[in-house]
Amino acid sequence: MMAVLGGHVDLVVAPAATLLPQVRAGQLRMIAITAPKRLEGPYAQVPAWRELGANAVVSNWRVMLGPRGIPPQPVAFWENVLSRVVESEDWKKMLEDDVLTSNFLQSAETRAYLNAQHEELRALLGALGLAK
Repeated sequence: MMAVLGGHVDLVVAPAATLLPQVRAGQLRMIAITAPKRLEGPYAQVPAWRELGANAVVSNWRVMLGPRGIPPQPVAFWENVLSRVVESEDWKKMLEDDVLTSNFLQSAETRAYLNAQHEELRALLGALGLAK
């Protein structure tokens, strides 16, 4: 971010919500967004990559990880805490303000998602000759 704002690089790839303050301040212009379709609100004028001919969607997610073999009790504790957080009014307001989507997954669902992502990326990188 500092390099693009300082004029040292011409382009930055970052989550849309991260760029939003600089876009609103007129310091950056979004060229395209990797969502499946155009977003609303402050992103309404930003085309999706698909509109520009690139059939690509990239999502940004966050995950909490624990050590291998973590006992079920701490997992259940954090699943309970986080499931309450994503239902809170503060969380919902943050999502609305930043035009984000919430897709909270429990640990088993997260594990399945990450495994699927791993396989997809391994196949892609293999096809490009970048992984075995």
